[in-house]
Amino acid sequence: MRNNGASKGNTENLQNTITIKELADLLKDEIQLRKKFFSGLISANHSWTVLLELLTHKNEDQDRSVTTISTLGNMQATTGLRWIEVLKDEGLVVVANDINDDRQQSVTLTDQGQKDMKSYLKAVAELRQLHLVG
Repeated sequence: MRNNGASKGNTENLQNTITIKELADLLKDEIQLRKKFFSGLISANHSWTVLLELLTHKNEDQDRSVTTISTLGNMQATTGLRWIEVLKDEGLVVVANDINDDRQQSVTLTDQGQKDMKSYLKAVAELRQLHLVG
């Protein structure tokens, strides 16, 4: 990434620019990072979307049903359920009956799933030279 001509003292106007090739290289590097932290199966499919949705909603009091997670990930519920099962087999999520509605199942990250996602995102932040807070 390059500085777009802004002076070092004027951080309000600082804009980073990136070429298409540089962005493509970053994305390829991120894919390699995913493979380092997660199995190839998880890093390349809908399960990745499920992990991101669960992480972003981890501390929010929101519906995390199989149906909702699938909808947020733009996939059919049956597809979401299949990938959630893969994540469950990997020990990254747990599926339980919803305490408010026995017809629903809620999905949450396991402690290991949360730890792995945070470690991966920290590595992405380092790759992109970003300062991660929180």
